[in-house]
Amino acid sequence: MTTKPGVDLLVVDYQTPQKLRRMLASVRDEGHPLAVWIGLVESPESEGVARDFHPHTGFAGEVVNWVDNVGYNRAINRLGTLGTNEVIACCNSDIEFPPDAISKLAWAAWAEPEWGVVGPRQIDDRRRLSAGGIFGTPTKPTHRGWRAIDGYDDVRDDAIYVVGSVVFMRRQVWDELTTCPDYRTFCGEPGPWLDVEHFYGDAWLSAHARAHGYKAVYYGDVTVTHTLGGRRIKERDRPDKARFRAACDAHGIEHE
Repeated sequence: MTTKPGVDLLVVDYQTPQKLRRMLASVRDEGHPLAVWIGLVESPESEGVARDFHPHTGFAGEVVNWVDNVGYNRAINRLGTLGTNEVIACCNSDIEFPPDAISKLAWAAWAEPEWGVVGPRQIDDRRRLSAGGIFGTPTKPTHRGWRAIDGYDDVRDDAIYVVGSVVFMRRQVWDELTTCPDYRTFCGEPGPWLDVEHFYGDAWLSAHARAHGYKAVYYGDVTVTHTLGGRRIKERDRPDKARFRAACDAHGIEHE
């Protein structure tokens, strides 16, 4: 294969217009079809930034508004129904891509048939590692290299989870996971991200992809900046973990 795959870039913003502006400024023409679908969740203050993007860049795509807080996972699922490109890239609005990152990650997801979900190395604004790969076992996943200042630039296809702030996958995999009978019975979403409120959507996506015979891949050859925002709050997030576990049980997937 020599032709670069087309990419549908799905971007979700929640009330962070300045971060969205920086993120969209990092999206460049890298010589392949690219459509950018911007979802604004309860974010009227971000609308001007989002609306300016497509006329100024010429990229395909559109802006979608939700007046209710549908959350990241549901927003990504709905944005994913809008495009037709071969690769789907999901990301938060607090991501910044260096040059060629989108192309490299898209090619990684496209060129390896066994790779179901692919995620890059991530650093925060202080250049500390915020995603160096999640390995271990399904019952005891472990973050690697948290807050390290260098290293972890390897490529490994034995990850347990890919961090949900940046995930690349083929549309074929997206569709297969979405139409899985066990998933359809459990969740009525139009995409493969579990309908949790805050966390475990990415855990489910990775676990489900692995259950279908695909690999979860940490692609440390690409580093993106992720301005960390929300944090786990044990009591608030307990229902998300319960929902994740129930989805795994319905599919016969081992889980933490």
